[in-house]
Amino acid sequence: MAILIGLRADFYAEALRLPGMATALETGQVLIGPMARKELREAITQPAEQVGLEIEDNLVELLLEDLDADDRSTRSTAALPLLSHALLATWHRSNRARLTLADYRAIGGVRGAVTRSAEDAVAELGPQQEESVRQLFLRLVHVAPDVADTRRRVDRGELLDGADIAVLDQFVRRRLLVVDGETVQIAHEALLGAWPRLQSWIDADRAGITAHRRLTEAARHWRDGHDPDALLRGVRLSAASERFRQPRTPPT
Repeated sequence: MAILIGLRADFYAEALRLPGMATALETGQVLIGPMARKELREAITQPAEQVGLEIEDNLVELLLEDLDADDRSTRSTAALPLLSHALLATWHRSNRARLTLADYRAIGGVRGAVTRSAEDAVAELGPQQEESVRQLFLRLVHVAPDVADTRRRVDRGELLDGADIAVLDQFVRRRLLVVDGETVQIAHEALLGAWPRLQSWIDADRAGITAHRRLTEAARHWRDGHDPDALLRGVRLSAASERFRQPRTPPT
């Protein structure tokens, strides 16, 4: 049986600290760089051709120019998910037979399409659900010093009560969250940089995200093994009780 593992370049140093991974990286790695312009063009045109979908003249060139204008997307793994979401949003606005420049501009372009989809979800849920949205997404993010923010796969039981299912469904329908069996995760790390509201939530509450993660891990250790060392006591218990006693007001 072969095992295939994807590893982001910014986590390479972390992987090398593990003896088994270090050996595997010495002998069995394949480096995958950003797609070239020709490959990006084929990623746009070939799937459309296979299903008989027309693309208006100059739309492909505009898509490629928009990707080139955003160095963060063309030089990282964000390029394809941002492109994919923009094409999907353009298709939803179209007559389902032809992708047009007008529809593409209406959805906000390569980077704006993700932002617009996320903001439309928040608007449809209404202001009373904004705090639920914030808490949901912050639980789906991993933050750590000197490491780029990443998405986190989470058990549904850790995330949801009955009132939050509608919040989850709203973002799943827009392909911004993915549900796989009993787990939930952000569709791609590209969302962390492309949605300003989410980035502001993360930046405003990094300490809170870390504290919640520690509390979650302690609860999991206790649940799995009833390890008394996992129980919070003294100052740690008081600090956790104070932080999580009541819902926090979202940052403005």
